[in-house]
Amino acid sequence: MLDGGFRLLPRKNLWQAPGSGTGSWFLRLLGQPRAIGIVLLLGLLVVRVWDPPPVSSLRLNVFDYYQTIQPRPSLPSNILVVDVDEPSLARHGQWPWPRTLLAQLVTNLFEAGVEAVAFDIVFAEPDRTSPPRLAEEILGLDEQTRNRLRTMPDHDVLFADTFKNHSVVVSGSGLSTPSPTDHGQPPRKPPIVEIGTDPQAHLPSFQGLLRTIPVLEHAASGHGIISLTPEPDGVVRRVPALLRVGSDVLPTLSLELLRVATKELNLSVYTNHAGIESVALSQIRIPTDRLGRMWVHYAEPNWNRFFSAADVLDGTISAQNLTGKIVLIGTSAVGLGDIHVTPIHGSLPGVEVHAQILDMMLTQSFLTRSHLAMVQELLTTLVLGLFVILVVPFFGAVGTLLISALVAVGLLATSWYWYTNHGVLIDVTFGAIGLFGLYSVLSFLNYVREEHTRQHIRIAFSRYVSPMLVEKLTRQPGHLKLGGETKEMTLLFCDVRDFTSISERFQSDPQALTQLINRLFTRLTEAILVHDGTVDKYMGDTIMAFWNAPFDDADHAAHACAAALDMLKKLDLLNKAQEAEALASDTPVFSLKIGIGINTGSCVVGNLGSEQRFNYSVLGDSVNIASRLEGQSKVYGVSIVVGSRTADLIRDRFALLEVDRVLLKGKEDSARIFGVLGDEALAQDSHFQALAEAHAAMLSAYRLQQWSQAETFLDSCRINPHAPSELYMLYTTRIAHYRHQPPPLEWDGVFVATSK
Repeated sequence: MLDGGFRLLPRKNLWQAPGSGTGSWFLRLLGQPRAIGIVLLLGLLVVRVWDPPPVSSLRLNVFDYYQTIQPRPSLPSNILVVDVDEPSLARHGQWPWPRTLLAQLVTNLFEAGVEAVAFDIVFAEPDRTSPPRLAEEILGLDEQTRNRLRTMPDHDVLFADTFKNHSVVVSGSGLSTPSPTDHGQPPRKPPIVEIGTDPQAHLPSFQGLLRTIPVLEHAASGHGIISLTPEPDGVVRRVPALLRVGSDVLPTLSLELLRVATKELNLSVYTNHAGIESVALSQIRIPTDRLGRMWVHYAEPNWNRFFSAADVLDGTISAQNLTGKIVLIGTSAVGLGDIHVTPIHGSLPGVEVHAQILDMMLTQSFLTRSHLAMVQELLTTLVLGLFVILVVPFFGAVGTLLISALVAVGLLATSWYWYTNHGVLIDVTFGAIGLFGLYSVLSFLNYVREEHTRQHIRIAFSRYVSPMLVEKLTRQPGHLKLGGETKEMTLLFCDVRDFTSISERFQSDPQALTQLINRLFTRLTEAILVHDGTVDKYMGDTIMAFWNAPFDDADHAAHACAAALDMLKKLDLLNKAQEAEALASDTPVFSLKIGIGINTGSCVVGNLGSEQRFNYSVLGDSVNIASRLEGQSKVYGVSIVVGSRTADLIRDRFALLEVDRVLLKGKEDSARIFGVLGDEALAQDSHFQALAEAHAAMLSAYRLQQWSQAETFLDSCRINPHAPSELYMLYTTRIAHYRHQPPPLEWDGVFVATSK
């Protein structure tokens, strides 16, 4: 027996189907939470092997965050960037520049003592400013001038001559379509020594190649690919060391520049059954993923390595700054399009990305991720998942959460250690998320089992107390006792108008009357519940509801008024539906009407009743006033009437009109009462604001017994589209009465209500 004398039903009645000696399949399944956990764990492993974009994106973003927190140290570097920047374009004109100007740029660099130069620019077309080309393109030239131009040196040839006896690397760019032009010869490429299996099956491939024109490509010492191949989210994290175009394997620009600068003749590529392991030249072995891509270990951008191309051309840079350096020539100028997103910087010029790769190779500060990393991470997820599945039933939700949190922190610390001390990338995000996912599911299953225990209480008490109270009792059974608390609440009473005459219509069919009222109350109750109200009881044709209990509601008055407006809307929809049904069945049409009273004040709320039976309800004078206000809605012809405290709390959010100052029946003090005509949208309407102003002036004149002025304002109110006509008809009748039987001089405008 529980307090109050209610007896719980036997457990078997809850857990067994009628006439069945065994539990349902669902409950039997819930009796095996470990089996569910194992199925979920296997599903997680399948998802990790599948590696959909959300999973891979999360992993890559965590690796980005590592580099953001601790980027590669910025050390003194032999890599310089000659930048075709905005000042260079301003000084020497728009891009592309004449090749003679670029030839001068290369000459100045090598005269200053640089070791090697690479262009992060593809010279895919001949120089249009070359004299022989101008001779064919300029219209109107005399033949003598045209012949003279034809005999002048070609700019591309002059540019290629500057490559002789110098270490210069030119560029190409991979294309997703076949090559636009046929150079007649395969692209220039270094010999590649294959150690292991054929790497071509693993390398990123392009259908075509945008190449530098033959005269420059053949004169250069090397040819590299500048394509950076960002990830699907646009971030450059991995750059191919080698790429495949058709049957040709070509190095990336930074790797080719390093080969040329170190005078190496060939490159070596190491492969195994899983894919490419590394690429090597000289004493440098560069680890890659199985597709031959290098993880770029970024440092903070080194802007001190950038020199303006204009300054190099003008010779204003000291040779001391250039001697022995490896130089990349590229562009950061706006509009030339060589800007890329990197993990530690929103946007960098592509030439800086190549420079960072060169720095990484020269300092051998690599990032690596083992080919077996996914297998290792799957095993970690499996072990941790089994651990959680075994631990949750023994340690409970809180204990398992603490253990899981410690394990997750340990995983993160391990991953961070390997990154900072060894440059190894280990993904622990999926394992940690899987850990907490399993924890959540198993905790939920335990919660469901507890919920079935609570269901005993719900079933035992649902026939005696409100559902809201049942929920509260299942969470806090100690509240199952007599008593209450005092707090400010908002009360609502709703009554069906002319219910007696409606009942008379259904004398021969009382079941139809019951169905009608149930249909009405279902909609009205729905409006109350949607706006966080608690339905206290149904009394014949009346609904009583309240706000701010059993749960606190800081905006209880506004929620009650919003519910009341919603009740009127639902009533209107019901009346339209009934009208359509009546017309279809050729029966008389009638409409339902309701009146609503709302009051806010102090009440006692709690379990009220006797030791044998009680209910969660409210007591207090504020409840009686709310009931009286509902009765006044019929008197004043306003569907929703609220008390002064309610009006004070909602004044700025609803369309309010002061209805009267009344002395309610059974009360000793008068009170101002208000009508709610609509929501905030109506309150902001210019017509309603005009109505409110005229209405206030009418009430003021009325209470000062200035009947003529009051009638003038009444006329102004009546023509307003939002005017409550019955209210103004009432005041017209009152004023006519007071003209013949004036109230006492000391009358303060209070109307004494004679009915509830």
